[in-house]
Amino acid sequence: MDQTQVLAPRTGMQVRGPGGAPGPVAPRSGPDLLLIAEGREYRFRHPAQVTIGRRTDSTVVLTDPACSRQHGQVSAVPGGWVYTNASGEGSFDDGRRISTLRFDDRVVLRLGHPVAGPELTLVPILSAAEEEKRIARRRLNKRLTIAGAAAAALVLVLGIVVAGIAISNRGDDTTAGGGNGSGGGSAGELSPQALEAAKAATVKISAESYPLADPSQRFAYGGSGSILRADGLILTNAHVAAPESPGLAEKYGPDSMIANPEYVLISLTDGATDTSAPAEYRARVVEADGYLDVAVVQIYADAEGNELTEDLDLPTVPIGTSGDLRAGDDVTVLGFPGVAGSGDSITVTTGVISTVLDDPELGPKSELDTDARIAPGNSGGMAVDNTGELIGIPTSLYFDQSSPVTSGRIRSIDAVADLIEDAEQATS
Repeated sequence: MDQTQVLAPRTGMQVRGPGGAPGPVAPRSGPDLLLIAEGREYRFRHPAQVTIGRRTDSTVVLTDPACSRQHGQVSAVPGGWVYTNASGEGSFDDGRRISTLRFDDRVVLRLGHPVAGPELTLVPILSAAEEEKRIARRRLNKRLTIAGAAAAALVLVLGIVVAGIAISNRGDDTTAGGGNGSGGGSAGELSPQALEAAKAATVKISAESYPLADPSQRFAYGGSGSILRADGLILTNAHVAAPESPGLAEKYGPDSMIANPEYVLISLTDGATDTSAPAEYRARVVEADGYLDVAVVQIYADAEGNELTEDLDLPTVPIGTSGDLRAGDDVTVLGFPGVAGSGDSITVTTGVISTVLDDPELGPKSELDTDARIAPGNSGGMAVDNTGELIGIPTSLYFDQSSPVTSGRIRSIDAVADLIEDAEQATS
């Protein structure tokens, strides 16, 4: 099926005048535009104005819920095109939030999120002669870059040789910082064994739902979770497992509200490939708190809904404490975000606690800000310290519209300890 929609006359087409008589051809005032979104191609003749969003009267209608109803606009300017953001969720060029962007070459924007938002590709279409000249310039620049890199590499090699000679002249002096010869990581780092254990206890969560405002638009979505108990008690976010929980609309806005799924599917991590196995279990909510944005679910059946025939013995993560955390402490975040496409591969990102936040409603040290990358799909996953203990739940992203910096927010484990205890008692 042809996925190309032509929404404006191609160059050279005649405009019909009164009575259907051929009229004059509109002059070409700049390069035409190729726009690619959600696997579909659109072509526009310069000049034109193109609106992009989920509104049905948009020139290019998008379906991804990450996009706003009126997300952006591409307008013709003399000799080119300008993209203008119209969404509070933002438009991003290589992770940088933009308000307007004039583009003379192919550009790929992300809508709604700097890493995991849907892609919008914009390509000015030059004439064949113009494109050949541009390609020739790129080839020349590439050759110059390679020549410069070769020269830099030669300098680096010479530097290494000189340094090697200097070291050999020092003899066997290894008293300063010599280490213990064990070959292990330095003190205070997350050990490979602890990391593997954390991976094994991280699960992918998937479900089906629909916007409360439009039940006809059913869709699948995903998140992550941490196994707390070997029989399948799992910690995640309320917006993953129980999105109708009171308090979520106040936190994220009414437009984000979707219906509670009948159940969630649980996929375990394959330790040999670091991918999620096919969904193996169903789980249902035991406890949820929308203000904390935390939920605990319990596995109760296999993926088809059949009763389990034997006791589970799943890998678990030990629960730590967040009360002693300080800015600068290391953190490792695990989950199944969609940054690699389908979100079937576990991701591990590291960073530090940028600051410890006191939420006036949730209590002291209830939220941790981190520079470790967090993306949609990480929600409900795992944040561990260097001992491999669970210290929090990756929950949301935070950005200031006046700044290009985006940081991740982690709900601290101490803030949800009572909810976990209630869930354990309800399922024991």
